Amino acid sequence: MVNKQKTAFIVLATAGVFAFVFGAWQMLYNIRAPFKLKPSSFKLHSNSNSISLAEMQGKDTDKDKLNDYDELYIYNTSPYIEDSDSDGNSDYDEIIAGTDPNCPTGKECESKSSPASAPSSGTAGISVNSASSSDAATLAALKNLSAQDVREMLKNAGMDEVALKKMDDKTLMDLYKKALEKSSM
Repeated sequence: MVNKQKTAFIVLATAGVFAFVFGAWQMLYNIRAPFKLKPSSFKLHSNSNSISLAEMQGKDTDKDKLNDYDELYIYNTSPYIEDSDSDGNSDYDEIIAGTDPNCPTGKECESKSSPASAPSSGTAGISVNSASSSDAATLAALKNLSAQDVREMLKNAGMDEVALKKMDDKTLMDLYKKALEKSSM
């Protein structure tokens, strides 16, 4: 019986030492692993935001005649539900009718921003609603905005701040200039 106990003790001690060594090795490996990554294994896409925005402008997930970009960033509606406020009228039909696609028919709701009630003031004292100023003067003033002014104007118009922060200045200004060109046609 003494030999069986010695054998069991040796087997148990060997297993314990093996477990301790393996555990120590695993801990060191986990600590060092992040530092062994090669920078070439990371691929940064500088235009990932512009690609996704372009894709969104050409995609209509809920098939309501509004592209996903417009639903998210202009009308603040869901690109996945044809009727965001569930009142029986599609978002597109409500926008064409001049009603709020986020407010059910017959209810009074506060709207952040919609084309029917466009923001009346922009950044740097520029009026987005051109009823009080000439179109040419407003367009000229809008062309001279800085990236920070455009960000502030979009933020005031209700654009999601997280999406706005993800967009670099060059991409933002390129999209802004394209939008100005389309609006002046």
